[in-house]
Amino acid sequence: MKNVLMNDKASGTEAKKVKGKKLRVFDLVAYLLCLAMSFGIWVYVVSLENENYEYTFENVEVQLEGVNELKNERNLSILNGYDTKINITVMGSRREILKYTSEDIYAHVNLDSITKADRHSLDVMIDLPDNDKIKFVSASQAKINVFVDETVTITVNLEIDPLYSISSDLTLHEPEPSVDSINVTGPKTVLDEISHAQITYDLGTVTTSVTFNSTIKLVDLEGNEVSNPYIKTDVTDVMVKYPVTM
Repeated sequence: MKNVLMNDKASGTEAKKVKGKKLRVFDLVAYLLCLAMSFGIWVYVVSLENENYEYTFENVEVQLEGVNELKNERNLSILNGYDTKINITVMGSRREILKYTSEDIYAHVNLDSITKADRHSLDVMIDLPDNDKIKFVSASQAKINVFVDETVTITVNLEIDPLYSISSDLTLHEPEPSVDSINVTGPKTVLDEISHAQITYDLGTVTTSVTFNSTIKLVDLEGNEVSNPYIKTDVTDVMVKYPVTM
């Protein structure tokens, strides 16, 4: 009996030792995890406050200033260069920079120096948000090319291309649009490509006279749309009537 008691006591002591070792290992792992988390938080905070952090805002659209003056005072229109996008790199604290997006960066060129139709290389100016903690570093383009052309006005015919089905006992007559022609103003080179103005409209199954309103589209001889943000038309929508008789 005494030997049995001694064996039980020894087993209990050994179990306590094993348990103690496990607790110490657990405590060490927990300590190391806390240390790693603390270090990670410290690194993150330091990175937020580091004023030498650089970030690049991508696809910032370059705005053209003086387009109306160019047209009204010098009879010139923008042919190309209106859709230029650049990347802009700034420096500052990560905390400050992350307050903004590409839309908060204003890149622009001034058209005041343009006096004739030609290709012009213009300096890009950068306006950062009103924050003295962010500084400009570089731009992917310091200049952009702007193509300027003479502003002209032409008159083009309106053609209507309906899609429809109709029974054989009905007749769809010629369309009666509210206008027969469209005046178009813009860069001469672009306007030279225009063949006519077009309306394509799906009438569906026609059983009676039809009246509808539709937006015009400017097209070339191949039927491809001709577009430019500086093209203006005196009419954008046209009312069309299709008489139907038996």
